Order: sequence, then structure tokens, then C-alpha cells
Amino acid sequence: MGIQPVILVKREEHAIKKMQDEPPSPWAPGMKEVPIEHFKPNRQLSYLLPTVFDKVGLKKTFKEHRCDFVHGHNVACAYYSYRLGLPTLYDDWEYNLEYFDYQTRTHGVGLRPLGSALLSIIRRMRAKEIVRELIQNLPVIVTNDEVKLRYRELGAKSVWRIPNVPLAYEREYAFAVDVEKREEITTCYVGALSADERRLLRNTSGVRRLWIEQDIGDLLVLEGENCLAHLDVLRKLRECHFNLLFWKPLYVHRYFLQNKAFLAAVVGVPTIISSSLKATIKLLGEYAHPVNSLRNIPTAINAYSPREYLLNSAHIWEHYQQEIKDAYEEALRI
Repeated sequence: MGIQPVILVKREEHAIKKMQDEPPSPWAPGMKEVPIEHFKPNRQLSYLLPTVFDKVGLKKTFKEHRCDFVHGHNVACAYYSYRLGLPTLYDDWEYNLEYFDYQTRTHGVGLRPLGSALLSIIRRMRAKEIVRELIQNLPVIVTNDEVKLRYRELGAKSVWRIPNVPLAYEREYAFAVDVEKREEITTCYVGALSADERRLLRNTSGVRRLWIEQDIGDLLVLEGENCLAHLDVLRKLRECHFNLLFWKPLYVHRYFLQNKAFLAAVVGVPTIISSSLKATIKLLGEYAHPVNSLRNIPTAINAYSPREYLLNSAHIWEHYQQEIKDAYEEALRI
């Protein structure tokens, strides 16, 4: 695209890990040449507090690398940059307007330092106001048309729809080796199922019990000892017959577009998905097997029949390069 990025991450160890974990050429040519800076964890940034002093050092990084604008990868980063007066593009890939409303765990609040608990409450109270301020004053990237329409209704003037889907090299890496399907029907859950069982937004409680009680093959959860590097997740998915993205349905799910479903789609694996994830289902197309509840999952699995799926170009990030260029040009005009 002719763009030179500079990456600013939290903590030095994150910067070191990012440099070490990037895939080797040819999977991500040029990544080793991308400057990666780091900063110490900062409460102003994490809790959406007003910026007084630039303790993160964003202005310093911006100046040293002669940057043109900041791509704020979440509401905290975008707000921090915006309050510093830097040209900023807000990437709202996780629908932050309502995201913080669902951060309380379903089973107990746990033990947290009083200061952090209070700051979390303040953040939740201020988040909607801050998101509204950002979308009315900055170009914003969203992942789907549901959010685009919602933000237009709230006064956003420059909204770009760019789904959170895999890069072409991720698919190329997945198919660079031969992979056989497992003999027994296997459904893969990508992520921390144990933690998701206790969340409001992504509540998966009951999933493990379903596989214990029903004769529906194997459930492969990629957490703990099964945790894999990102690119190897795509190869592991190729071994499976289904991907699983089941959360107990909430109305707000319609605004979330989940990358994990498209990691499976680009390697030809369909996803059994909550019917509440409407934006994800719409883009998945034939790769989506919507279910209304846990009890519908066995029916979807038992109906399995081997077939070949055609790659949908809209599931690959490069399909949206022109929209990204247009959004960046808008940021440059600020």
C-alpha cells in the first residue's frame, strides 16, 4: 500500500515478543523492518482518563519517526491521541460504544484493588460519551454495516467499513503443508473457553457439558496446553470439521464481527455460530451454520457431509485495501 507503519505497544516485553513472533519471510515480508516502540502501562490510557502529560511518549514517537497520523487501534488509544491533538483515525473493531457495559463477569466479581475497580466503573460510565465524541470528530473504521448505520445515526460523518478478516499470507501459510482431516468429527473452539464461560458478552457456559453428554465427536479447545501461535491455528483448523463460535445470545452481538470465524472460513471450515451474531453470519455466507441455542448444536454436527467450499474474496483483508487507503487519506486531511 506504500505505507510505512510504526508500532507502539505496551511494555518492553511485548515489543520483544512481537519482533520475535512475527512470521518469517515469505509469510510477512518486510515485517522485520517495521519499527516497534514500547511504553510503560499507564492508567490515563487504560481507563480513558483526560490526558494532561504524555507519559506514554506518543508525541515523542510521532515526531521521531515523522509520522503523518495515528491509527488508534481501540477507543483508549484513539482518545489518548485525539486529546494530544494528533491527527488520528479511530479503529472501532470491537464496537466500544457498548463493549464496557459487558465486562463484569457472570459468576462473581472477584477480588480487585479498590482503585482499579473504581476506575473501571468510571471508564464504563464515560465510554459512551467518549466514543460519541470520537466518531463525530474523527474518521472511524468499523467492521460491519450494523455499526456503520448505528454510528451514522449518532452523527458520525466519516465511517469506513473494513471487516476484521485474515491477510492473504495467513491463508498461504495454512496451505503450505499437507493436512489431513481427523477421523472423528472434530469441532474446534479458538480461544480461552474456560474464561469465556464466566463472561457476559461471550458467555459459553454449557459448551463443555454438551460434549460430555452428547455423542457429537470431539471438542478441541485451543487453550492451555493446546494453545498455538496464531498462524498455526489456521493449520490446526484444517484438521477439523467445524469451528465453534457459540455465545449465549444477546441483542448487542449483532454489532460484533468475529475474526475467528474467518480464520476458519479461509481454510474451508464452516462455523457453528450463535444466531445473534448477525453481522458475522451475513459476511460468512455459506460458511455459517447458525444455531439459536446449545441444544441445536448436535443437529448441526450430525448433519455433517464432506464438501468443498470456495474461497470468498471478501474474507481476505486485501479485498478492502482501497477502503483502508481512503480512510487513511481522510485522516491526513485532519
